[in-house]
Amino acid sequence: MKQYLSKTLVEDITNIRALPANILSLSRLAAPLVIPPLAVPGNLILVLIVSAAFLLTDLLDGKLARLLNGKTELGAKLDQFTDKVCSLGLLLGLTFHMPIMLIPFVLEFCIIFTNYRIVKTIKYSESTWNGKLKMWPLSIMIITGYGILTTSHSILNIILQIVTYACLIVSIIFEIINIKEYNDNYKKIAKTNKEQLSK
Repeated sequence: MKQYLSKTLVEDITNIRALPANILSLSRLAAPLVIPPLAVPGNLILVLIVSAAFLLTDLLDGKLARLLNGKTELGAKLDQFTDKVCSLGLLLGLTFHMPIMLIPFVLEFCIIFTNYRIVKTIKYSESTWNGKLKMWPLSIMIITGYGILTTSHSILNIILQIVTYACLIVSIIFEIINIKEYNDNYKKIAKTNKEQLSK
């Protein structure tokens, strides 16, 4: 880790090819500051457009890094970090209007904790397929959740609520599976380390 901080980190920061992708990743940190204030009655289209734009940054940063041959360890860490800050910040904003959103908020914290234990042990943790799939219902749930706050039109509001709560259920299932996966991985790593030390 010290070696990464002293040498590779400097190389990653000064890597011009990685800069566009890293800027895209960092732009997601603005989402929790931008989207909640926009979520007022009459702003449905604006909230959907801005939310979709932030969601696109998550899809494009990795592709852009590969396209420009600018994949770095810093970029991978930034992507994971900004994803978590963005989703936690937006979920926190929703909990003031929809207290049930506290459930995915707490589960996301549990995912961070279980993943941190792995990173602390072997310095790196890869995202699981379940973790990547989980971001879709979670993102849709957050977007439609803020959409609910922007419209008083009864039919549209009901549709948004149905989509939000359906995605909430799916997100919770994925989050619980994700926590189990990371916890199982941590146990395997801890067991392997213990066996190596005992030899």
